[in-house]
Amino acid sequence: MKTNRFEAEAPQFHFEQCEASWSDRCHEHEIESMRFIEEQISFIAPDTRINECIFRSTVFSDQASGVVFSDVLFSGCDFSGSHLEQNIFRRCRFERCRMMGTEWSHSSFQDVVYSDCQSSYGNFSDTSWDRITLEDSLFQESYFSRCTWKHTRIHHCDFSACDFGDTPLNGLDFSDSEIGGISVKPADLKGVTLNYDQAAACAKLLGIIVAD
Repeated sequence: MKTNRFEAEAPQFHFEQCEASWSDRCHEHEIESMRFIEEQISFIAPDTRINECIFRSTVFSDQASGVVFSDVLFSGCDFSGSHLEQNIFRRCRFERCRMMGTEWSHSSFQDVVYSDCQSSYGNFSDTSWDRITLEDSLFQESYFSRCTWKHTRIHHCDFSACDFGDTPLNGLDFSDSEIGGISVKPADLKGVTLNYDQAAACAKLLGIIVAD
């Protein structure tokens, strides 16, 4: 049970996952209660629903669009360079995953955790986020343009040189994370929580000079 509105709900597994081969399941449009280990996944058909599954040490090497992932754990997976646009992720957890240069645009994330992930150079533009935890993860030089954020907790992440164009940051707390060199409109800083050094740097966007 969630303790507060900012805590993402964990994946829920009602049945024990059976180990399976992706090549035996890749043509199915409903994949449920399966465990995939050290697989190579190059394509997931549109409109596929993946429920209560675990992916460990799996490489997603090409594309998946129009897929609904519900109650899914991704552990030690590699999404680098893959195209994952227009997908829905509900109650999913990504831990120790590589996502360098991954395309996530127009996707929806609800009750999702990113923990200890490398997500630099990604494109998260036009995505929506609700009840999200981002912790101990790298997002340097990624695009977060035109995003919507609700009930998001950020802890020890690096957003250096990210582009937040047309994305209101109201309600987000970056005070223990890195945001040096970000691109953001001054009006979109309203309601954001920053530490002193971050606030002084962002004040320059408003033409304010902070005296020592």
